[in-house]
Amino acid sequence: NLQNLNKRTGDTTLRQCVLPPEGRVIVACDSSQIEARTLAWLAQQLDLLADFSSGADPYCRMASTAYGDPYDVIWYWTKGEGAHDPNGDPALKKKYKRMRNVGKTMVLQLGYFSGAAKLALYLIQNGLQLHENKEEHDMECARLVSVYRNKNDRIRAFWRVCEEVLKALVDGRSGYFGGPEGRTLYYDGQHDVFGHKTAAIMFPDGYWLVYNNLRVEFDPALNKHVYKYDLMDKGKKISKIIHSGVLCNNVTQGLAFALMRWQSLLINRRYAVRINIHDAWGIVVREQEQEEALAYIQECMRQLPAWAAGLPIACEAEVGNDFTVV
Repeated sequence: NLQNLNKRTGDTTLRQCVLPPEGRVIVACDSSQIEARTLAWLAQQLDLLADFSSGADPYCRMASTAYGDPYDVIWYWTKGEGAHDPNGDPALKKKYKRMRNVGKTMVLQLGYFSGAAKLALYLIQNGLQLHENKEEHDMECARLVSVYRNKNDRIRAFWRVCEEVLKALVDGRSGYFGGPEGRTLYYDGQHDVFGHKTAAIMFPDGYWLVYNNLRVEFDPALNKHVYKYDLMDKGKKISKIIHSGVLCNNVTQGLAFALMRWQSLLINRRYAVRINIHDAWGIVVREQEQEEALAYIQECMRQLPAWAAGLPIACEAEVGNDFTVV
């Protein structure tokens, strides 16, 4: 699976084996923090949107909220002059880098209603055990979840909206939700798929996200009623649980990729899109036109369709001689 090939860590051999034709290079452009930006826009979390719009670092901001250290100090030692000063205090660099990494994890992981247990596990898996004692680590993660939810009140409110949408879909109702006017996404509990009525959500570009046989069902393992839907997995029909956080994740990722699909059509007007890896598009061009192509792909990925007005986006582009650039 090309989506899962290591780039920055682990063995990058397979990526290094994917090469452009002789005399050509790969130009890739990555949409920066696109999911976090899209969620902030969908939920209208205005302070987070302001940080993204101004170029402030939301991870430093979250770390500052979580730990009480000034934003400017955290930024200085992780992204500013202190981080790049060879004579800078290594202890402070390490302290604030770790603090920012926790803030980054909070922003990227807690927006989908994750609890303390998932945060605790994810942090440990990424080498960020907050205390030597596991119980204290878990307690600190519970505190961080509370900090995140208290700060991001509009995202928390959007989870409630997603819960209401699930109920409406089960009831066969339709309506709109998300975004500045609350009308970015359309949901329909009676969407027609080859004559079969099912629950679905439509993105602004017309793409449908379908939840076949969405229903409320008692789950003995959880000892409570949950929302479930059916899907095919490796040729077998299975049922999956869905809740407000999962729906929030689905529509955020779906909308982010709807935006990227629109941008890919702009890119494709001049250069054929050759590959997509997560939040990046890649093209192959002649070596002599790499600077022109680099500027063009960035121009395309800084544009917005009309339905995404006000969504603050940014991108980073690279040129390389193998697949590690994507």
